[in-house]
Amino acid sequence: MRNNLATFVEDFQRHGDQIAIVSYPGNRRIRTSYAELATLAGRFSRLFAERNINSGDRVLLWGANSAEWIAAFFGCVLRGETYHFEIVAMQSARGLMDLGLYHGLCIGNGILTVENEAQALERASREFADKGGDAARACLALINTRHRLGVR
Repeated sequence: MRNNLATFVEDFQRHGDQIAIVSYPGNRRIRTSYAELATLAGRFSRLFAERNINSGDRVLLWGANSAEWIAAFFGCVLRGETYHFEIVAMQSARGLMDLGLYHGLCIGNGILTVENEAQALERASREFADKGGDAARACLALINTRHRLGVR
């Protein structure tokens, strides 16, 4: 088990010239090695430092999945910007959204990212936040909308 996400960048350096990412913007094929990814992550981390973006500051990364996005993400990790539970929340939500879009599924996101059991119990409790109920109601609303639009 990893102590933190920055250890991935150490792994990138060990894999060196092996291909990490292949992207296809337009008619081109771009290959990015693990070493290049580690170098880019370091550059992003230094750029954040130059712009006085410090640990605890919030950073929004908005863009298509690409080597640059991944490097910017790990630049944030190296700089101490990103907490593990935020990553889990964002990536799980993204994965569920992709499943829904690509396969036409109605999915409610009921994944809780919490720091302790008390938070989990409060957010799941019907008397308080009822996040599971919210997810189920969102899913049912999507199903009803599909039926009204005649989508199968």
